[in-house]
Amino acid sequence: ELKESYANMSEADKLKCVLGAAELKTLLENLEAEVKRVMQHTNGSISWRRLAEQIAGGERNAQPIGPDALSSWVMGKDGFRYIETQTLPQCTTERTKKIRMKWAISFHMFWEGAKMVAQKVQVLYTNIDEKWFYSLVIRRYNKVVPEFEVHPVFHRIHHKDNMDKLLAICAIGFAPTNNDIRSGGRGYKILITRCGGVVEA
Repeated sequence: ELKESYANMSEADKLKCVLGAAELKTLLENLEAEVKRVMQHTNGSISWRRLAEQIAGGERNAQPIGPDALSSWVMGKDGFRYIETQTLPQCTTERTKKIRMKWAISFHMFWEGAKMVAQKVQVLYTNIDEKWFYSLVIRRYNKVVPEFEVHPVFHRIHHKDNMDKLLAICAIGFAPTNNDIRSGGRGYKILITRCGGVVEA
């Protein structure tokens, strides 16, 4: 039936079939280079289905390799792993580094002193702080393929105000064992409450 349909095609359509088959063959021969190009362009933040479409040149084009076969092949590369979208703080200025160093020294001195009075006084460490819930789409399956020079890309921000977010106030308490914060202890949730009113979406 397939041969009969092909035989009934016009010469122009037959030529398109021949050229299309040759194009798919060329794509397969250069598959590794194409996968590498697309993954580098997207930094690995692309679904397997979309990756197969990009290699084919568009979602309506015939795919030389399907998403399942493509994922099995790429995941078999050395060093492949999934990573999750992350944001990391910037610590570039000398002033910022000095402030953080001063805080670290003071923190260490306080807790070393707390251990000295552990027989008479139980230190209760409390912390009240805002908790920002970021409006950030987290992708849990970004691809990392060192063989294709596709490495993790982190989103760096100058300040949390640069992102849309929901604010809540949180208060917690922690009673360290023998006043030694490194020895564990008991934690207590005191309060968590949302800031601002709730409105209808």
